[in-house]
Amino acid sequence: MQDTPTPIAEIDHGPSKLDQFLEKYQKSLMIFAFLLFLGILAYVFFIKYDEMKDKEAGAALSAATTEEEYTAVIEKYGDRTAAGTAALAIADLRTTDKDAIEALQYFISTYKDHPNIPKAELQLALRQINSGATGDATTTLDSLISRDPNGYLVPMAKISLGDIAAKDNDNETAKKLYTEAKEINPQTNAFADIAATRLVFLTAKLPQLVEAPVVAPKKEATPGLPNDLPFGPNGVNEKNMPTPLPIEGAPADPPAPQDPAVVDPTPAPVDPAAPQDPAVVDPNPAPVEPAPTEQP
Repeated sequence: MQDTPTPIAEIDHGPSKLDQFLEKYQKSLMIFAFLLFLGILAYVFFIKYDEMKDKEAGAALSAATTEEEYTAVIEKYGDRTAAGTAALAIADLRTTDKDAIEALQYFISTYKDHPNIPKAELQLALRQINSGATGDATTTLDSLISRDPNGYLVPMAKISLGDIAAKDNDNETAKKLYTEAKEINPQTNAFADIAATRLVFLTAKLPQLVEAPVVAPKKEATPGLPNDLPFGPNGVNEKNMPTPLPIEGAPADPPAPQDPAVVDPTPAPVDPAAPQDPAVVDPNPAPVEPAPTEQP
């Protein structure tokens, strides 16, 4: 049987670098892993807590209907998006331009990152125009346009600027702004028709006044009679109407009153009657013939 060769010597390399690192920093690594776990746990908890607070603030916002209730939402959830929405809702409840402008300015300056900032700027500008502060409105509208030149509300902002220019009789600037408002985002522009209508009214000319001819009033026609016959004051053709037949048994019309006879106080003298000749008697009367008798 052949013997197995035996090595002369074995080289001892010792522990590896990884084993040495783990052995040296084992405690530190365990602490790091524990802290990492706590960090992940805290992050998950924070996310869940944040979502819970948002839901809670949203529920409170949905239940609010008055300015006092919206104010309570702002005070309790001031760092939430719902608080900004509540501040904008307060501006919508204000009835006067002055109070609404104050509420909108508070919302814009306090919640600068709120997604409804463009909407609030447009509302603020319209309130300012309505109150006569066209200079402040122009500044607000320019801010809205510069925030997002292709934004959804930019066409309406340009229309409002065109209205200000038209009010100042600057029709060229107004026409330019209306045209730009009409051509922005033609596929999604919800205000294109408004801009087109403004252009039509801006370029339309006022009609010239023409004096209307004087037309004589037309007489109303009487059914069954020609329209050209002369009518009496009662609307009846009294001239050509037939005389009505008397109704049997109807009382007769009373006779028309006559003037009383005038008696002459000095009557005229009556002439005496002329004398008549006496009758002359014939002395020889003619014989009278007897009447003939009938034979039986």
